[in-house]
Amino acid sequence: MRGRVGDNAGWAESLYESDRQSRVADRSTCFSSLHEVFMIERYSDHAANERTFLAWVRTGIATIGFGFVVEKFNLFVLSMAEANSADAASRLRLEKLSGSFGHYDGLALILVGMAIIVISLVRFIRTTRLIDDQQSHPAGSVRAELVLSVILALIVAALTVHLALA
Repeated sequence: MRGRVGDNAGWAESLYESDRQSRVADRSTCFSSLHEVFMIERYSDHAANERTFLAWVRTGIATIGFGFVVEKFNLFVLSMAEANSADAASRLRLEKLSGSFGHYDGLALILVGMAIIVISLVRFIRTTRLIDDQQSHPAGSVRAELVLSVILALIVAALTVHLALA
């Protein structure tokens, strides 16, 4: 009798195991069909486009932040010049440090940073549309990014020369 009970227990376990395996197979089929339905076409291209956009936004924010720092520095130098009105030589040196160029360099950096963000947004939208398009398109130019990079480099170089000569 013990043999029969053991056989029945093995039969129940095998029935349970086969039922469990069929449920797992049904779930994986269900999940794989859901995965295929909701998968974004050309996902890696869209992800690369978004990463590039976010990198340009970070660059624009950093440029704007640097522009604010330069503006605050100019205000600090002007405040120090007014506070040191007794010593004419140090006041003249501080006013020279914050000369006519000092009034516009921070503003120029802020405007360049804003332009970087706006141009990156336009390129992001345009590239997203080109990725979704089924036709093949030639690679676009990078003139806008090159021009902004050159302007930014010129502003930083002029600021460096201005601070070195002051």
